[in-house]
Amino acid sequence: MRVVRQNDEVLVARHYPLHVWAYGGVAAASAVWVAGRFLYLTGWDPAALICPLAPAGVAVFLLSCPTVTLTLDRATAEVRVERKNFFGRRTWTGQLEDLAGTELVGFQSAARKGRVMYRLKLLFEQGQPVTLDIADSDENLGHVQEAVGRFIRLVRMRWSRS
Repeated sequence: MRVVRQNDEVLVARHYPLHVWAYGGVAAASAVWVAGRFLYLTGWDPAALICPLAPAGVAVFLLSCPTVTLTLDRATAEVRVERKNFFGRRTWTGQLEDLAGTELVGFQSAARKGRVMYRLKLLFEQGQPVTLDIADSDENLGHVQEAVGRFIRLVRMRWSRS
């Protein structure tokens, strides 16, 4: 996740799972090639089986790896988390004045044995915390965490003046 836009009015951080898409694309292409080669060697026509299944496999893959966007907007006084994938988007909104801060939550990566990955958790004064369902390094999320903290302090300072 990286901060893609930041000024006095808005903070936008976005997570593009490009590494997942790249590894998944290579794995899917390899699986299709191996399956096609196996079917060809056994006397079957690979196109008869692979062509109908390929779009479904691509759709499931893209559905499982969404782009996540975190927006803190001072003008609307809201926190917005948008998950967008190939088939649509889901949006969650909360009050900016209730946002108390963020926390990094570590977990063991199933895909990368022995590696700790992190998720960003949004902490609110009222209500449940919201965990962004992404996996990223502590360095990348640390930059986002610092930017969110600065933005919250700036907004509260401006609200206290008015």
